[in-house]
Amino acid sequence: MAYNNTDEIYITIHKDDPEAFYAKIPYDKLPNIHRIGGKWMQSGKEWRFPLDDEIWAKFQKEFKEEFANGKIHKDIAFILAFEKRHKALDKFLKFKEVAMKDEPTEFGIEGVGLNGKNCLFNYQRWGVQCGLEVGDGFLIGDVPGLGKSLQSIGIAVERMNRGEIRNCLVICPASLKYNLLAEIEKFTSKKALVIGHKCKNKEEREKHWIATGYDFKIVNYEVVARDLYCEPKKTDNRISAWKAVLSSYDMLVIDECQYLKHHSSLRTLAVRSFNAKYRIGLS
Repeated sequence: MAYNNTDEIYITIHKDDPEAFYAKIPYDKLPNIHRIGGKWMQSGKEWRFPLDDEIWAKFQKEFKEEFANGKIHKDIAFILAFEKRHKALDKFLKFKEVAMKDEPTEFGIEGVGLNGKNCLFNYQRWGVQCGLEVGDGFLIGDVPGLGKSLQSIGIAVERMNRGEIRNCLVICPASLKYNLLAEIEKFTSKKALVIGHKCKNKEEREKHWIATGYDFKIVNYEVVARDLYCEPKKTDNRISAWKAVLSSYDMLVIDECQYLKHHSSLRTLAVRSFNAKYRIGLS
């Protein structure tokens, strides 16, 4: 195993791994590295650390003397990545602070309401607005009963109103799919379909997968795995239009996303196959 033998420490970011920073560190600093939690990367002869504030705080503590003596060298890629991360985090924390106060807000969504009135509580409206601001993939982690599914529906409807998406696929446990259908029908004017409802075989389900004219489609994890993923070394039993289906949805809402905790499970592999631009996890 080779290490950096100088007494200088060089830090950078790799384009193909923006969630971590890499450092070339002298061999005699091995105990410090282990206390931080670095991983040795043989290919680049350097250490990998998650791009995380807690990890960076540990790094600064362990190499306090090197920082003081000017032996830490950060390239421009690292500096820019850290600035970008903190700007995004500051924006998120600002939304979170306002949402927790539940202050009145005028933010509403055309097409989401009940009996002519906006059905969202203030904290849910801020949740929707935050979801529209933070990016194309995130997790809504509210405790049960606070309206995660309604917030995700609101985000989807607002993106439809803006012309950013045409449709949304909601993936959920089988026990929740009709509850979600009821929420969409109760709080929006959008058209929704439960994939597999009253279908007797995959040929009938395929008609649901490729049917047009629906803003929302709802499907459970088992149907996704059965229809859209083929196990290696087994006969291909996917629906014939599976390639088109994987690219036909602009947004995914993944309810109870802890169902995808095993990276090699069929349901996880199937859900990851979708080419949707926007993804929201609910848990």
